Order: sequence, then structure tokens, then C-alpha cells
Amino acid sequence: SLRGQTLAAGESLEELMCNVNRLVYAASPINLYATFFYSQYDPESRRLSYVNAGHNAPIVLQRNNGGLRISRLDAGGPPVGMLIQSQYQSSQIDLKSGDLVVLFTDGITESMNLREEEWGEENLLRTLRELDAIGEPEKIVRAVFRYADEFVGEAPQHDDMTLVVLAVR
Repeated sequence: SLRGQTLAAGESLEELMCNVNRLVYAASPINLYATFFYSQYDPESRRLSYVNAGHNAPIVLQRNNGGLRISRLDAGGPPVGMLIQSQYQSSQIDLKSGDLVVLFTDGITESMNLREEEWGEENLLRTLRELDAIGEPEKIVRAVFRYADEFVGEAPQHDDMTLVVLAVR
């Protein structure tokens, strides 16, 4: 659905997401839906345009006057396939060299230890603040997984754990 819609929807991310939503709704049982985050990056302007369909809002880390500004990419609408007529709102963010964009599934933040405690978004944010100076996506990904695995210990996990870190050069 997405591949076809990226060719047909032109520049409107809202239209793209509405079309994907209708296609998923039509092809899925009534009780199944999916969270979905879609973005397009223009390397010349360093602008990231996006729409978020109920997914964990990606985290953006930007250096700001010697500090670190953290924002979330949450503009969008409901998960795709949930409602036949859903509306979506897109947004964009201008990035600078050194900025990081962190996309993740709930398997990262909802990973549980043997006491059935979740690692949580606060631990992810704390880890990203500590690792921000690294600036290298591969090292950040490895470190986040290491911290999450240490928290989880021997507890079995029941969800995928996906993490994507983008660094603006």
C-alpha cells in the first residue's frame, strides 16, 4: 500500500496517509490496525516532513545554546486501519548538523524485567541524553540495546525491538 501511495499521492503526506489508511482498513479484519510513522527527508534543506499514525513519537535531540533540546514528532492521527475515515496532519522540522532523530517501536520502551516493570520512555530518554555526545548512530543503537537488555535481564520478551537512529551530518 505504501509503495503505491508514495508514487500516487504527490507531495501531500496527509493524502498519502489517508489512502494508506483506507487500503489497510479494507484489507484487514475490523479489530486489526497498525501504528505507522512515515517521513521524507530533503538533504539539501535538511527538512524532515512527517506524519505519525498513532506510533510512538520519534525523539529529536538538537543542541541549543550549549544545552540539549528534546522534541517529539507526534503530528498525525490515529493508527491506520482503525477507522475508515481518518484525518491526518503532517508537520516538518528543520534539522541542523549534529541533530539526532530516534525512531523506535514500543518493544523498546515496553520491554519488561522479571518483576514485570517496563523499561519505559524515561529510561530511553535518559539513555539518549547520556549518549548524545557520541553522535554516531551505530554506537547509540548498540548502547540503547545494551541498557535495555541489562534492565530486562533473563525475562522473555514478547514484542519486536526496533530502533533507528538518524544523524544529520
